[in-house]
Amino acid sequence: MSEPPLAAIYPGSFDPMHLGHVDIIRRAHDIFPRVIVAVLQNTDKTPLLPVATRVDLIERSMSGLVGIEVTSFSGLLV
Repeated sequence: MSEPPLAAIYPGSFDPMHLGHVDIIRRAHDIFPRVIVAVLQNTDKTPLLPVATRVDLIERSMSGLVGIEVTSFSGLLV
């Protein structure tokens, strides 16, 4: 039985995404074959950008990197 590939999960609100976020994603991509960027949907706060827009912006800014996945979630991440 083969082991699944290693992955990193980078959770955050990314509201707005900035160059520090991009740097962390790129550094994680250098180490892990799969990086999951998990965009938090916090219903207790009023975001600057809707979740769908944040996901789209991250996907477009990371489009040249293979192995980057962008998704959204709400609640706690354990």
